[in-house]
Amino acid sequence: MKKAQILIILLCFFVIFAVPVFAQSDTNSADTSSSDTQSANAGYSDNSATDTGSSDVNSADTNSADSDYSNKSSADTGSADTNSADDGSSDNGSSGSESDYYGAAPPLYSKGDKTFNISLGLLFPTLFIRQGKVLETNMTPVGGAGCLIFNYFLNAHVFLGGEISGQFNGTLANNTLFIIPIGIRGGYQFLAWKMEFPLTLAAGIAPQKFLDMAYLGLYIKGSAAAYYRFSPDWSFGMDLSWSWFPEWTKHAEKNVDGNFINLMLTARYHF
Repeated sequence: MKKAQILIILLCFFVIFAVPVFAQSDTNSADTSSSDTQSANAGYSDNSATDTGSSDVNSADTNSADSDYSNKSSADTGSADTNSADDGSSDNGSSGSESDYYGAAPPLYSKGDKTFNISLGLLFPTLFIRQGKVLETNMTPVGGAGCLIFNYFLNAHVFLGGEISGQFNGTLANNTLFIIPIGIRGGYQFLAWKMEFPLTLAAGIAPQKFLDMAYLGLYIKGSAAAYYRFSPDWSFGMDLSWSWFPEWTKHAEKNVDGNFINLMLTARYHF
């Protein structure tokens, strides 16, 4: 009985003193756990804040990068615009050149242009008239002729100039008639592509020599020619002309009107 009573008394002491101690220990443990939880939560919050800050920084960096990219894009766009402007300028210059190149061609001739002709060819005595009657001539059918001509253009078509020629024709008796026409000339020139067609009228003096006889007379010549403009400096073609040489003396019964046709090849220098 005494042992049982002692155990009951010890159990009561344990309940009275030990249980509250253990209860307080558990409470402290719980508080500690709660504190730890709060600390953990605080740490998480700090980490979240840090992460949020880091995200903000990253976002700022991203925005900065985007801004830089936008600025760079703008700069590139500006550069492209500048290049486009340059291209436009180049295109404008090119179109100006093309316009100059493909536009209306400038005239081949203008005021102040000059030509110098060298001609060589054949002389054909055609018709001799005395007192209204056609004379039978003792000249050979073909002679020779040469001519030097200078022309000055007043505009693209009209020109004035001078010429000196020399021509000869034989006779059936093996004699030779020499004529040296020297005169002034004027004309009008038609142009088509690289072809040039001048029409000319010339007049002047014509010294003549046959055997021991000499005569200073006049002459009038009309001509038509066709030239091909081979280069800016040269053209080549053919000249067909008719010349009238009146021989008037003190004795009307001896007057003679001589007519000749010249067919010559011509080289014409432009300057």
